[in-house]
Amino acid sequence: LFVVLVILDVTTNVYVSLNHISYVSQPEFGNYTTAMDKAVQENKRHDNSFYRTAKNFMRTKDDPFQGDYNGAEHFGSTLEPSISSFMSSIGQPSGDGFIAYSNGTQVTDSLLGFKYFLQAKNHGQQADGNQVLPITSTRPDWYSSKTRYETNMVNIKHNSNALPIAFGASNQILHYKNVSLDPLNYQSAIFQLLAGNSANHQLFDVQNFDNVKFTNVQKVKQITGTNFIRNNPLQNASVTLHFTPSTNDSYYLTLGPSVKNVASIQLNGRTLDQYPTYHNTIVVNVASHQKGHPVAIKFTMKKQAMWMQNVSLYKLNGHQFNKDVQTLQQQALKVTSYHANQINGKVTIKHHQQILMTTIPYAKGWHVKIDGAVVKPIKVINTFMAVPITRGTHHVSFTFIPPYLISGLIVSLLTLIACGGWAYYQRRRKI
Repeated sequence: LFVVLVILDVTTNVYVSLNHISYVSQPEFGNYTTAMDKAVQENKRHDNSFYRTAKNFMRTKDDPFQGDYNGAEHFGSTLEPSISSFMSSIGQPSGDGFIAYSNGTQVTDSLLGFKYFLQAKNHGQQADGNQVLPITSTRPDWYSSKTRYETNMVNIKHNSNALPIAFGASNQILHYKNVSLDPLNYQSAIFQLLAGNSANHQLFDVQNFDNVKFTNVQKVKQITGTNFIRNNPLQNASVTLHFTPSTNDSYYLTLGPSVKNVASIQLNGRTLDQYPTYHNTIVVNVASHQKGHPVAIKFTMKKQAMWMQNVSLYKLNGHQFNKDVQTLQQQALKVTSYHANQINGKVTIKHHQQILMTTIPYAKGWHVKIDGAVVKPIKVINTFMAVPITRGTHHVSFTFIPPYLISGLIVSLLTLIACGGWAYYQRRRKI
């Protein structure tokens, strides 16, 4: 009877407690997890190689841990500050202890090796209208890509421009110091230098809006940096930016962190899907493969004033981007095997004065061997690891051993031996 009472008490306690402290219902968690896992496993069934995956939906920033795939979202108190800083610099939501890859461009997709993109069907809704996959990313530049695989809830897109985890690149990147607060300028400089070009050759060109509609606010000639004030405090106020793409290239809009607090944004009459937590300037894809089709971006004011912080429009130079991608893919590392702490591969370097650039975050504990010889890693753009390499075909091995692990094991072993010896000595004394 006592055991039965304890079981009933504990079970009731667990049920009541979890329902009070839960921030998500079981269907919200279960349906999302089922849809995400199904897409991840479908992708792995067709491609079991080493790659990263992006998506336009998110439940938590630790989806990659839960779904067992290589992504670029993470939340943890041990996250290296340099990673958050880098993600912020390229226009991704980030902060102390977290990063989210919801605002990628074709450049960052390629650089960071996102070979696949999971796109929610029907805006993440089931047939009954239930929202299963919360949309956190606007990516028209992926929508036009051909669907490689699919599930009932997700289209799996393939990115032919994705670079591998390591590739041969120009050593110009070793001397680059970030002096730009513009995320697209920073992306451009990194990619161009890796391809052996000048950092001054921009991949993104600033674009002007065709016209702007001002509703209940002052009219101005320059949008970015302007602080709009309602003319009539009791009436709705908005600023609508219009442009018509002149090419099928991708167009991107930058948004400062203050904008999310003072305005709601619509893209072509539909609420802009965006991960809400960010403390830096982000990049939003607003058009791709839409030559001649008008685009309208409406900022509706939430308060009496609206500061258009870092609101600017850019166009990707698709021709130059494709040329750079071809240059870097020619010297791609072919991963032959990989484990939790090791990556092995083969690479052919075709030019002099090259480095093997990786998108592996630099950390003490990485050990690199090229053709069996130990090579010291270099920290590049204060974030990633690279190693010097010569022309020719090489076998490369990256192995991570936590710092002081071997020393710690030796100390522990010696301590155990000493304790065992002391116990044996004490026993012999008693005899």
